[in-house]
Amino acid sequence: MRKPISIFLALVMAVSVFSAGFTTVNAASTTVNGKTAVKGGYVTVSYTLKAPEKMDDIQATVHYSKGLKLTATSYNNKMKTGSFIHNEKLPYEIRFNCLCPMNRPMDLRNKTTLITMKFKVTAAGKHTTSFDLQCLDGASNKQYGKNQNKNNYKKLSIGRVERFYVYSIRLNKTSLKLKKGKSYRLKAAITPSTASKSVRWTTSNKKVATVNSKGKIKAKKKGICYITCTARDGSRKYTRCKVRVKKR
Repeated sequence: MRKPISIFLALVMAVSVFSAGFTTVNAASTTVNGKTAVKGGYVTVSYTLKAPEKMDDIQATVHYSKGLKLTATSYNNKMKTGSFIHNEKLPYEIRFNCLCPMNRPMDLRNKTTLITMKFKVTAAGKHTTSFDLQCLDGASNKQYGKNQNKNNYKKLSIGRVERFYVYSIRLNKTSLKLKKGKSYRLKAAITPSTASKSVRWTTSNKKVATVNSKGKIKAKKKGICYITCTARDGSRKYTRCKVRVKKR
């Protein structure tokens, strides 16, 4: 009797190992800088700087994971008043350097966004970005770069801000039948959960049914119309529900 039991256990173990190979990475494990993302979705990452004085020179590098594809980059106009060099063609790396003209230093004493990057998440997994401020020269000739003066570097306030775009919208109803005069509230589920929940509700025919800013539908007269839910974040993502209004 031992042999059949051994064969059974071997089969169970084989199935377990086979299954495990397909559960190591899932949607829930996809993140950008520790925040929930989704493969195929988009995210912008911005780095900010607040310094104790005006600055003459900036040299910085941004590194990012292989699962992120850079699609757009923008820089603060304060860095463009003098000699400004930037390179986004390096593999998983962005470099920029600003040297201000004489007597026209950058005022970074208030929180200032230096760079904003838009990425497409091309693979599941945990992705990161990092900001390395190698050189930062103050108007007073003090040096604040990470590789220049560690004590002065600690006086800087460096921040990071992520903005996740809507990847998909799902409604609790894709079709609905209502009698004239009745109401129903649609609810929208946004993916990823880190994206903005702000949406716009519209109707294809106000004479058949109306909808308010909270997704509440009111049936007006017999007919068919479509209620559309559109993300307001610029992602152009939308979905809709078919509404059929019947007589009482």
